[in-house]
Amino acid sequence: MNTTSFHNSCSTLPIYNFYKASLFNDLRYLVKDYDEDTPSNETEQYKQSPELAKTLQELVKEYAVLTRDKKTMKLKKMEYELIFMTGRYNLITKILNIYNECKMVEVLEVLNDLEIKFHADRPIGKQIDNAILQAKRLKNKINIKRINFKKASGVKDEDSAEDKQTPDEVIQGLDKIALALETNLELGYRVDVRNTAVERWINLLSMSDKRVAMQNNG
Repeated sequence: MNTTSFHNSCSTLPIYNFYKASLFNDLRYLVKDYDEDTPSNETEQYKQSPELAKTLQELVKEYAVLTRDKKTMKLKKMEYELIFMTGRYNLITKILNIYNECKMVEVLEVLNDLEIKFHADRPIGKQIDNAILQAKRLKNKINIKRINFKKASGVKDEDSAEDKQTPDEVIQGLDKIALALETNLELGYRVDVRNTAVERWINLLSMSDKRVAMQNNG
């Protein structure tokens, strides 16, 4: 009997898990009690789960609603789609590269999990060509969506990649933000990003912004 349960609300999902799932396209972080330090074979199956991908998309929408920002909602949706598409593209190319190295047909069967049909009992060459073609089409869609995302967010083309935070830097920065919240709000306790729910995190940020604004105006 499968007793695995999942986060489906920003009221329970830790902010750390939210960013890990969305930035790294790793849906294991939507599994309740998932421990990244001791991953299990049971949770591995959820890493690229289509159903959990839908759950994450709903969580991103809920996040945007909680911030009460329609532009953020639109941008977060576009950002999620871009991250998900990029993750899918990277997995397809990785699978094809691994097959080129080992020539094991079993490797190509993983393409079925990425919505690319593969049949081991059919000619492999044509199916590989089809996978490559779909990867190229996906890459073009990613480029178009990236351009649209930049336009919507006001990011100029001349902005260099070095000026933006990488996913790893975002995760590392969470603890710094948590420390700032503890200080600004004089909480008297530690804000643990691995246990603080997204909804509470947003509320703390809002309270901190209001307090800073009052201090600046005072």
